[in-house]
Amino acid sequence: MENTNIRRANYFVRVISSFIDLTIVYFIVLIYVVMMLALSITDMEALANKTLSDEETQKIILVFISGGGVHILYFAILEALFGSTLGKLICGLKVVDKEYRRINFGIALARAIFNLISYFLVSLLIGIFMLLPMYGRGRTLTDIICGTNVIRR
Repeated sequence: MENTNIRRANYFVRVISSFIDLTIVYFIVLIYVVMMLALSITDMEALANKTLSDEETQKIILVFISGGGVHILYFAILEALFGSTLGKLICGLKVVDKEYRRINFGIALARAIFNLISYFLVSLLIGIFMLLPMYGRGRTLTDIICGTNVIRR
């Protein structure tokens, strides 16, 4: 039975929250990527001429994949421990399950993975998940798949 005192987060507040979180995460990822690329590419002239070896190309791919890991860990750990990421906290939001209880780490991890996938698809498909109206009662595709809600604190 749904609690009528719960106020679901609206679309625009969630977009602002996501923007704050993505700014934080991708600033961390940017620093990480730049440091790892600087350490892994030994021949900067080859990079400038776009003639990287297979080994250097593999290192670059690994760095970008591990950047996705930073994204997943940021969202999963903060939502599991505190019910909010920094962006959600600033916007007065928290993530809860269908019964409005704190989510566990498994659900937070699933949300983080689906968030990363949806952000990737958003960038590829020019905003299909962000520009479409939210699914039933203010829930995104991630919420529906993971059985969660984002509500006001």
